[in-house]
Amino acid sequence: MAQARDPGEAFALLEKGEQFDLVLWDVSKAKLRGAATFLELQERMPATAKRVFFLAGGVAPSSVQQLLARYPSRRLERPLSPGHLGEIVEPLTRGTSVMV
Repeated sequence: MAQARDPGEAFALLEKGEQFDLVLWDVSKAKLRGAATFLELQERMPATAKRVFFLAGGVAPSSVQQLLARYPSRRLERPLSPGHLGEIVEPLTRGTSVMV
């Protein structure tokens, strides 16, 4: 488990070879630059981008709204209940697909 406070930290972790089964991306954090950073992740590390779930809630810029509309099955509303998170994580521990 790791936490990145900005895109530079996130990409540094990934470039060091860190691998993650699940990435929770809080799209409300301005430092993460929402859609722009996710598009960069798709280009640079497409396998990791496929493991991203977006934490959403509240008002979001139009670029983030478009991103969430493009990936509706990966949108998780805050507050996220432990049970819902378990539904996402548990299949990953078995190596199966996640359905949201």
